[in-house]
Amino acid sequence: MSKYINIFLFSFFGVLSIKYNMALTFYIPFVCYYVYKNIKNIFIIVPSSFLSMILFKIDFYINFTILYVFLIIVCLSLKNKNKYIFILFSLISNIIIYYIFKITTNLSANILYDLLAIIIAPIVLMFLIYNNETSCDIEKGIKSIAYNEVVLAIIITMGAIDFNINKISISLCLSIYFAMYLSSNKYYFSSIFYSFIMMFILNYYFELNYTLIIPVISFLYFVPNIFSTVVLLLFLIYIIIF
Repeated sequence: MSKYINIFLFSFFGVLSIKYNMALTFYIPFVCYYVYKNIKNIFIIVPSSFLSMILFKIDFYINFTILYVFLIIVCLSLKNKNKYIFILFSLISNIIIYYIFKITTNLSANILYDLLAIIIAPIVLMFLIYNNETSCDIEKGIKSIAYNEVVLAIIITMGAIDFNINKISISLCLSIYFAMYLSSNKYYFSSIFYSFIMMFILNYYFELNYTLIIPVISFLYFVPNIFSTVVLLLFLIYIIIF
């Protein structure tokens, strides 16, 4: 169940990473990765992302449609999964969509920035596929999948950075969720790494309050569930009251 929740969260908030002026550079590799794993995931990704664009008023429908039309064509034309085709697709689609975005938004020319925006997608996809393949290795499996989860969590959290519900940061809530998720799945090192990275970014760069709760919850979920839940509730009550 958590797998589908994470796909939905990525689809909904990952598409919002467009605000970093790299178009769908951070979004495309995970779309390709999830579709590469199971083409049926597209039935979660597409409506969730469209809903996000509608709710947050992101006018990127043409580029978004281009991406999925060509992705579906690629999937239907392949008899068997071919990771190299997906990696090539991520590169080509990212180049096309990035330059359409650049033209429509009058983004200033910068060769190094453009190159970075273009190569991120295929590099991230190769990283994700490699970790997925090595997950079959008993010694590397847990670690490799955890790396994918951390990258996913960071992209989702950063995508939601500008949005609040009743003055409560959605990014902070998502950071707490992923800290709990990683710890409860026994990805202890990854949970600690993610928690401190997000605490630093949210606190010092985006100046959000209460970010200390992220690593606190990460550590709490190292202990049995009942105890951690009780302590978490007491901690939240303290923050709300004081």
